[in-house]
Amino acid sequence: MEFSDVIKNRRSVRDLSDTPLKENEIFSIVEAGKLAPIAMGKYDKLLFTLIEKDELKKVKDNFLSSLNRDLFYGGSLLIIISQKDEIVDLYNQNAGCILENMMLEATNLGIGSVYLYSPIRVSRANPNLSKVLHIKEGYNPIAAAIFGYIKTNKINDKVNRKVLIERY
Repeated sequence: MEFSDVIKNRRSVRDLSDTPLKENEIFSIVEAGKLAPIAMGKYDKLLFTLIEKDELKKVKDNFLSSLNRDLFYGGSLLIIISQKDEIVDLYNQNAGCILENMMLEATNLGIGSVYLYSPIRVSRANPNLSKVLHIKEGYNPIAAAIFGYIKTNKINDKVNRKVLIERY
């Protein structure tokens, strides 16, 4: 797919299949994340946690019983971005760049994705949920995304993209 088409087709898809992704697709998504620019180039402070199959079912069940709702849209691969002992103001910037690269590559592969913050926010307040997400000691979870094959053809292409632009 041409890059301009990838950008045009990238959107949050909230009806995903739990069919496992192929190993080469996961590899491509992770590699795209590793290529993202991050603050001060401190890649050695990052951790990508991939949760799938039986472990993802445990995560989904724990969050569903704790919050009484599904935060994962049926997807088959959860990727959590964590960072170790760095400047907190830069966390969200790093997560945004990393996950957008991953989600653009997923779009290129015909895989749906959704940027997730709620599981991270909720897990910070609940140590049991933090354990279920396999948050490694010393690392701060920043954000996550869920990936999966797209189940529906009902994708909203009529998104209002009116943005205020000022130029001086």
